[in-house]
Amino acid sequence: MQTTANSICQPASSSAAGEHAFIQVGVKMVYIGHFSFDELGSQKQIRHGYFSCLVETVSAEAAANEFKELIISLKKMGDVFGNIVTVYMEDIIEIQKVPQTAIVTRIQSSSGEFPKSVSKSLPNVVAPGINAYGWAPDIEQNQIDGDADEYKASNPFIKFDDTTSGAA
Repeated sequence: MQTTANSICQPASSSAAGEHAFIQVGVKMVYIGHFSFDELGSQKQIRHGYFSCLVETVSAEAAANEFKELIISLKKMGDVFGNIVTVYMEDIIEIQKVPQTAIVTRIQSSSGEFPKSVSKSLPNVVAPGINAYGWAPDIEQNQIDGDADEYKASNPFIKFDDTTSGAA
């Protein structure tokens, strides 16, 4: 298994570089790592996907190292990461203070219709105080249909009216 690591992390924006100078060394912060990957499906068809990781540690470099160890460990376990052949770090977000109002931490837009895919929250995670919640109509439909490893169309959480910027 080949991994690459020189200097793993650099500030992705000028504001991050400027703010980084004021961070106290040794103080733990929360880091969210966003990754994309290439995989070979069961019939050796090319697939791609995305996942995120979370850790509390002292630096982005330490977070990157912990994420790398986790990803390698999950690959060895097989299961969800078993067919992944390449992982790309999209970014690592450093959270010095959890905001009191909701923020968007990542958005990605792709051309074309949404591809059929399977999503799993907290794969192989059993930890006290960490819970996954889903959109109730989707959870109810999955309980009726059964197999969580097959593609199922999602019910909209919000649907915008084309003529206004508000939700329909």
